[in-house]
Amino acid sequence: MKKYLAVIIVSIAVLAAVLFSTQAIMSAGANVHVVTPSVATVYRSVNCRGQIEAGNTRDIFVSGGTVEKVHVEIGDKVKKGDLLITFEQTVSRYDAAPAANDSSAAIEDLLGENADALSGLLGQYGSDIQSVINQLAPALGGSSSSPQTYDGAEMTQNITAPFSGTITALNAKAGDRVTSSRAVVSIADLTDLYVKAQVSESYISEIETGQRVKITGEGFRDITYEGTVSKIYPTATKSSLSTQSEMVVPVEIKIKNADEALKPGFSVSAEIRTVRKENSILLPYEALRQDEENREYVYVAVYGRAYKRYVTSGIELADEVSIDAGILPEYRIIVGEDRELEDRARVNILASDQSEQTAGE
Repeated sequence: MKKYLAVIIVSIAVLAAVLFSTQAIMSAGANVHVVTPSVATVYRSVNCRGQIEAGNTRDIFVSGGTVEKVHVEIGDKVKKGDLLITFEQTVSRYDAAPAANDSSAAIEDLLGENADALSGLLGQYGSDIQSVINQLAPALGGSSSSPQTYDGAEMTQNITAPFSGTITALNAKAGDRVTSSRAVVSIADLTDLYVKAQVSESYISEIETGQRVKITGEGFRDITYEGTVSKIYPTATKSSLSTQSEMVVPVEIKIKNADEALKPGFSVSAEIRTVRKENSILLPYEALRQDEENREYVYVAVYGRAYKRYVTSGIELADEVSIDAGILPEYRIIVGEDRELEDRARVNILASDQSEQTAGE
């Protein structure tokens, strides 16, 4: 009898131990990691690509002549009025003006069969056609004085810089015959640079003049430039920077801190900051959850329990998302918990600031 009693006592003890252990584990709750939200100024941005261009450029043409001397080279910096090219130009003009009687005859030929009708009309105003012809003839070149002639005359012409800048192209050398079909020299003000970017039609409604822009590029990897949107074009066009048939709107971006590292023609990436929000609460993406109705929520750890709080997310960043409503910066938010928690479930915080807080309910 004593033997059976001992067995019963041992069985009860084992069962009690198992029940106690299970209860202890359940009381401890799930092991979780928590984070405290960060607070920062964040921006919503529209990304686009473009090309650097000079705001003030000039291609200089001449009507014709022979280059006598070129005073500059590509890359030279010049000031307004500096001599660029000297050339000789042959000026060809007709060598005699028509005599007055020839002009009169020419006018009469032009009037032709309408002369009589015009004469009758002029008579109503006390004039006659001959007096009109006599008045027009001098204006067409009729004169008693001997005309000057420039036929075959050689004249030295100088090309000077229309503004201070840098020589960007030179298509002439001493002895060359030049014509008006090609610019002989080009100049640009490389201190006045801007980006001509292409913004997708899907985002152009978010763009406004004055918005801040961050500019980066392969040609200046270690430098980031700042700029502002200075002009938005009124019409859309097909993108010239994409292989897809995408409609874009050109946008000009004024570069604030342009220097010699930037060159016209460089391709760039532009991040246009469309929304600025200060003191934004930021959480890592793994802290944000969704229910079956696609409502976003987080779990706040308070006194060893997980409290479910619905939130409103805002601007999405590379690794974080801003939270516009639902939590405070001092809350400890549960992250990385694979097992689905329940509201007010017990949790065991593995790594965090162990200071307690209220749930703000």
